[in-house]
Amino acid sequence: METLLTLKQASEKTKIGTSTIRKYVGEFADFISVEKGARNALMFTQKAIEALKLIKKSYKARLAKEDILAQLVGKPVKKATKPVKKTLKASLKKVVKVKKPVELNKTLAQEPTIQIGYHDQQADQGLW
Repeated sequence: METLLTLKQASEKTKIGTSTIRKYVGEFADFISVEKGARNALMFTQKAIEALKLIKKSYKARLAKEDILAQLVGKPVKKATKPVKKTLKASLKKVVKVKKPVELNKTLAQEPTIQIGYHDQQADQGLW
């Protein structure tokens, strides 16, 4: 008979939080074999532990859920693309090329429009 691990033991062995393991069990229930123990406690087989490690590694590699499902089935998966933020940032750097950074000599309080607005505000306070 195969040794079953509790949720806490599975968490310690995989270094995945218990709430995250519960999430993985909900999302990938067909691939994570879980049995119910005393008082409906989740019990994990060694095969389930390996599946949890694979899911964690895949999410860390930024794979989509469909790719993770394919990987659990045993199909080859292409590598994850670069995150959108980084590619967008890189493309913006290419479009906007600044030779010299603009220096601000005046502080915000010294701007004439701010000073005018400040004096108007001071005058309005006397009318209340």
